[in-house]
Amino acid sequence: MHQVVGAAVVAVGCGQRFNTGTGTYSFTYQTPNGQSRQESGTQNNGQITQGGWRYTSPEGVSVDITFVADHSGYHPRGAVLPVAPPLPYQRSGN
Repeated sequence: MHQVVGAAVVAVGCGQRFNTGTGTYSFTYQTPNGQSRQESGTQNNGQITQGGWRYTSPEGVSVDITFVADHSGYHPRGAVLPVAPPLPYQRSGN
C-alpha cells in the first residue's frame, strides 16, 4: 500500500482498517522507517475518538503523541507538547 504525502509517496509497511458502518472504526499503520499511527472511535451522542502517532524528529528525538477527542474537546498528550503555565489566580464557580 502507498500513501501520497505532499509530493512524496510513502510505502506503508503494514496497516489495518476496521469500520462497522455504524460509527465504530479503527485503523493502524506503520511505515518501514518506524513512523506509526493508530486511531479508534465510536458514536456516543457524538464522536468519541482516541489514538496517537509516533515518529523520530529530524533531531533524532522520538516523538510520541496520544489524544482523546470527546464531548469535552481535543486533548493531546506528549512530552514534546508545550504546557501552559499555572494561572496566577484560583478559579472558582462554574
